[in-house]
Amino acid sequence: MARQRKQETIVSNEVLDQLVKSISSEEDLNAVMRQLSKGLLERVLEAEMTEHLGHDSGGVVINSEGNTRNGIGKKIVKGDLGQVEL
Repeated sequence: MARQRKQETIVSNEVLDQLVKSISSEEDLNAVMRQLSKGLLERVLEAEMTEHLGHDSGGVVINSEGNTRNGIGKKIVKGDLGQVEL
């Protein structure tokens, strides 16, 4: 039998309670889920780009002959909650 890991609290209960108070319909729930997905995806992709390039957006470029940030483009991600524009 596999041992279950103790689940860490990443988002505080207070934040979750605030989100729940804003939900009064299925449409509200879907909107909150899309907003959370969008925010998380944007931050994860930004962190991945920072790791890959070795500098923050607007930061000092360590390797001026290598890859650098050259702008922002819109992306559409399709998932179970519908389309999310990043």
